[in-house]
Amino acid sequence: MDKELEIKQLKAWTRRLVLFIVCTPISIIPFIHWFGLSGLIGTALFFIAAAIATYKIEIIKKSNHLKTPQDISAFYTGNATEQSAPSHRKVRIIVFTTTFLIVGAIAWISFSTILG
Repeated sequence: MDKELEIKQLKAWTRRLVLFIVCTPISIIPFIHWFGLSGLIGTALFFIAAAIATYKIEIIKKSNHLKTPQDISAFYTGNATEQSAPSHRKVRIIVFTTTFLIVGAIAWISFSTILG
């Protein structure tokens, strides 16, 4: 695929991902207020859309051999250079753990507000 087209697709899917990630937690309370517990289906649709956007971004990253944030940033701006060294396992574990804790805290606060 053409590199410029892939950059445009990466930018578009990144914008969509940010939109869906922002809409997911914000939509919980209004949807439950309007539709009851069945309103969680709407929130789940935002979550599924975010997962699809993430999948599409990962496909673009894998097809262009982008592994580190520096590689992704260089590709995103169109200044792709030689590949960087592989990312370290400890950094990935820290990022995963931090993300998991943040998402867990947001979910806990959201559900405790709804149920509490």
